[in-house]
Amino acid sequence: MGRVYLGYSPGGRAVAVKIVHPELARDAEFMARFQREVQAAEAVSGAYGAGRGRRAR
Repeated sequence: MGRVYLGYSPGGRAVAVKIVHPELARDAEFMARFQREVQAAEAVSGAYGAGRGRRAR
């Protein structure tokens, strides 16, 4: 799928930054699944949730 990097929010919280392979980024079906994954992660609240941040489009 790609790589996942450790990043930090402006507030210093550790976050996962997922980078997908360019060929997958051009695949509409993959991007639809990836968008659902992002939405599911955003729906989780609390210290281990993925809060709403800026996303590249």
